[in-house]
Amino acid sequence: MPSDNQSPEGAFLALRSLTKRFDGHAAVNGISLEVKPHEFVSLLGPSGGGKTTLLHMIAGFTEPDAGDILIQGESVRRWPSHRRGAAMVFQSYALFPHLTVFENVAFGLRMRKVGNGEVRRQVSEALEYVRLQGLEKRYPRQLSGGQQQRVALARALILKPRLLLLDEPLSNLDPNLRRELRDNFREIHNQTRMTTLLVTHDIEEAFTTSDRVAILGNGRLEQFDTPQAIYTRPASAFVARFVGHRNIVRGTPAQKEARHFLEIEGTEALLETPGTASSYVIPMNQVRITTDATTPRGYAGMSGVLEKIEYLGALVRFQVKSGGATLVGECLDHQWPVGLQPGITTRACWPLHRMIDLPGAV
Repeated sequence: MPSDNQSPEGAFLALRSLTKRFDGHAAVNGISLEVKPHEFVSLLGPSGGGKTTLLHMIAGFTEPDAGDILIQGESVRRWPSHRRGAAMVFQSYALFPHLTVFENVAFGLRMRKVGNGEVRRQVSEALEYVRLQGLEKRYPRQLSGGQQQRVALARALILKPRLLLLDEPLSNLDPNLRRELRDNFREIHNQTRMTTLLVTHDIEEAFTTSDRVAILGNGRLEQFDTPQAIYTRPASAFVARFVGHRNIVRGTPAQKEARHFLEIEGTEALLETPGTASSYVIPMNQVRITTDATTPRGYAGMSGVLEKIEYLGALVRFQVKSGGATLVGECLDHQWPVGLQPGITTRACWPLHRMIDLPGAV
């Protein structure tokens, strides 16, 4: 069901210093970003970060206090929601309980006075997209939560909107169904090429579906980039922590006997060239644990007590504590050294070249 809309070159959706305050608090504080035509973008962040408020301003449900919203280069800030060409899929599904699946999906077309034959054709096509063929005569109460969400998605898709807005549509579902539906969302996007914005607080959901991700915190845009760039080059400690990095440390340069070191968490890591004072992320999957007291060249190491082991199926997560410092690592189950148990003195090592230089203070 590809959209008939042809987008011009450049940004399809542009937000310009968008701001919204409630009782003096800036729920959205001067956010600017651009979404490309046919792009799938997630608005990701903790609760209270401004994601849903931002989406509702784009949809026309909430009036901004300042800034502008442009769709295809035209300001729509003063336009009512029905003129913006956007369709919203809500967390609560918002289906009509007295209408069948067919009539719920057909509702928008009925409002547009589309003929019965065309309604049947388009509803059939929409239900095929969301894999609900054969359920046309059922009512919402006869459907599972996942099926109801698919009906809500089909009802939005059938209108062929310029912009598809998804407001935490999977948050009420169990983990397995969430994975299935998010894959379905991405498949539908690949087929329709509809410009899509997804609001979520689930990192895995955002990273697996999106071309780019906007990280929001306290009403501000912290970072807007591809999932890989955000994880490997976080723009701040806030972003690093939110996407799951547990090891954020401070490195201080030192020199002894013409050799250069980086002091990290009480350990001295030998460097090839002089280092600089900075905050760093040590990715958990780069930390290795050993009972050997030596640290290989090009690595940093920290001796301490193996404090915790967590078995996560294919992964083992472990925690080493040395004085006031704690380092968390992950490895594949088959890589875990046999016989290591909590309470044993160990050494955690990590390659210096895999440390991520983190802008700003920790």
